[in-house]
This record gives sequence, C-alpha cells and structure tokens, in this order.
Amino acid sequence: MKGAVGTTFYMAPEVITGKYNEKCDVWSCGVILYIMLCGKPPFYSQNEEELKNKIISMKYDFNYPEFKKISQDAKDLIKSILVPQEQRPSVMDILETKWVKENAPNASTNSLGVDWGHAQKYSQLNLLQKSVINFTAFHLNEEETSKFVEMFKSLDENNDGVLSMEEIRNGIEKCNGFGGKINADDVINMFNEMDVDKNGLVNYTEFVSALMDYEKCIKKEQLLECFKSYDTDGSGKISFEEFCDMIKPQNEKEKKDLYELYRKFDKDGDGEIDYEEFVKGFNNI
Repeated sequence: MKGAVGTTFYMAPEVITGKYNEKCDVWSCGVILYIMLCGKPPFYSQNEEELKNKIISMKYDFNYPEFKKISQDAKDLIKSILVPQEQRPSVMDILETKWVKENAPNASTNSLGVDWGHAQKYSQLNLLQKSVINFTAFHLNEEETSKFVEMFKSLDENNDGVLSMEEIRNGIEKCNGFGGKINADDVINMFNEMDVDKNGLVNYTEFVSALMDYEKCIKKEQLLECFKSYDTDGSGKISFEEFCDMIKPQNEKEKKDLYELYRKFDKDGDGEIDYEEFVKGFNNI
C-alpha cells in the first residue's frame, strides 16, 4: 500500500505521496461521479507533474455549466469525498447518504423536455404510417437517439427496459405534459396507440416512434428503404400478404381493418401498392 499504482486522473492525493488505505478507492469513485455528472474531470492537466500537484492541492470547483442542473445533494456528496483521507467517509457511509439511499430525490425531472404532443399526434396515425415510423426509429443512429435514451431511462422507474402504463402516466405528470390537461382516458388511449405489438408494454423503439418528430426525421431515403423491406419478393410492389407480414394484425377484425386501409393506399385498384402510392399514403397525414 505504498506504490503509486493506477491512472493519475483518478488517484487520491495519498496514493501520489505513497501512504494510503482502502479509502483511496472512495476518492476514485468521487472522481468518477464528478465525471459522470459533468463529463469532465475535477483535476486536469496534460502535464503529469502539474496534474499530480492539482490533485494534492485538492482544489476544484463546480463551475461547469452542466452542474447548474445537478442537485445540491450530489454536489455535497462529492464535497464529502474529495477531502483528506482521515476526513473521508467509508463506502458504507456513502451508501447511507441521502443522494444514494433515496435515489437522487431532488433530481430535476423537467430538463429532458419530453414532448408528449408528438405522442398524441402519433396516436392518430394509421397502422401503415406507424409502421414506417417504427422502421425509421429502429434505424436511427446513436447521435439521433441520444436524447431519447435519456428520456426513456428517466421514465423507466424499475429499470426493466420497458414502460408500463403507470410509468407513462407518472412521466406525463412529472413533466407537466399537456399543461396538466390530460385525463386518465387520454393516457390509456395514448398508451394503447404507442403499444404497437399489443403486449401491454411500450418498448424503446415504440417509445422513440411516438416521441420523434417524424415529419423532420423521415425523408425519401427512409421511405424507400422501408418500401423495400415490405416488398419481400422484390417485385416493386407490396401485396396484401406482404402488408400483413410487416404490420401483423392480431385478429380477424384487425386484418379486415387493415385490408380497408390497404385499399385506400391502392389508388389504381390493381390489388398492389407501388412506391408512389406508398409515399402518397404515408404523407397523407
């Protein structure tokens, strides 16, 4: 317990000076927490010796703009950790702090900007339009989905990777969705429309589909790719069987409704949907 072992950014002052105990790991966790909250280390220099001197001085601040959205509880926890070894709490002490024990009780819930208005508009679309949006949502890149990941995590209270109706309702209330004017029936209807596969839960792709600004996200390229994925035999047209294979009606009534929708898209009445009809049908929102 005397060697200066580890990555310097995360080293406790006593590790640098060469006499330390297990609380050096608590310091390292404090540094990691600081980085997780703002994206930058509390002590930084490209020069190794200067970096060590900054760590030994234990002088840092919360002046980054990211910390304006961070609760005082979290900052107080960091302050209690990045101190001399003899004053530093143990791991068990940290597990008993308010921020950890109560799961960040004063965290902001309004900063993510979930626009529930998109979900309401999505609920009014037909099955084909929803299917195209789902296809696009599934193929968005990491940059395009980063904000949705944070939204989804903030709503997924039990961290099971799907959203229940209760979690959606809580999310609307926390974010003051619709200015507080939505009633229970509206929530139920919106949830059922978001739940495309009708399994009683909203998965990540269904969530993104409902919340994304599809009028901006879906271009001709996405519509062409989606059309090709529907046209499984490569004929250049979508048959009703191919239509059903992609949208998957749950029962005979849904299949009948789907056939009526299919006929509306088939403008020339030849029993198949070509690309032009497909595009016109989607854009008729």
